[in-house]
Amino acid sequence: MPNIVDFVEARLTEEGANAEAMPDPDKWRRMLDALRTVSGQVVAYLEANDLEPADNPIAAGLLVTAQVWSDHPDFQPAEWFPRMSKAGRR
Repeated sequence: MPNIVDFVEARLTEEGANAEAMPDPDKWRRMLDALRTVSGQVVAYLEANDLEPADNPIAAGLLVTAQVWSDHPDFQPAEWFPRMSKAGRR
């Protein structure tokens, strides 16, 4: 199972490959670039501080981007953030 960083990066790559099929490919690319920029800041912080994404509140910032693909079978926030998910159910 991919972590949230792997999930978001894979979805952005897939969507980028499909941009030409969109009604407005340039707008689609700009949207993907914006999502990459936001996600990239989170990933850069995690990497610079040698932090794992699992159950990391900073990595939870990627959930905003990941929600775009909430219908994807690999979208598993409870597995990416098991302790945080458990705490939220109390």
